[in-house]
Amino acid sequence: MRKIWNYISNLGLKEDEDELTRRTIMLSNKLNFVMLILMVLLFATVVPVMLLTHDPMSYGTLRVAILLGFTLLNLGIAGFGFQP
Repeated sequence: MRKIWNYISNLGLKEDEDELTRRTIMLSNKLNFVMLILMVLLFATVVPVMLLTHDPMSYGTLRVAILLGFTLLNLGIAGFGFQP
């Protein structure tokens, strides 16, 4: 798990960046990874409960799916080294 955490933290880092920029990128990568894990767990909990209770998909469930997609997209873009 330590290697995965270090890999996620160092996505998109370049050697010629200053320390403050490196720390900012590492923190945003860590926050995105934690948010991704939480959204996966929440989505994996909400969908089966929704199916068992025969509830229709609400805006809250859709929001979880959209946030899951955005966090995946954000980590994917960070993996390619894109920085705004």
